[in-house]
Amino acid sequence: MNVSTPSGTGLEAGRAARLRLGAWGSALDGQLRAAAAQTSAREMLKMPTRRTMLPEPAERPKRFY
Repeated sequence: MNVSTPSGTGLEAGRAARLRLGAWGSALDGQLRAAAAQTSAREMLKMPTRRTMLPEPAERPKRFY
């Protein structure tokens, strides 16, 4: 499906699209990065971290070993 990019990865396709769009593409990419950073920070405030979700090694059930 990706004819313009030799490698079919999404990263390469995004980079090629950004190169084609130029400054507008980089500004859009910056907006997307800012939105992703805001949502991830909001999720980190809402959700417990993985370390707090993991039980202590002493009380960990046997099936996790």
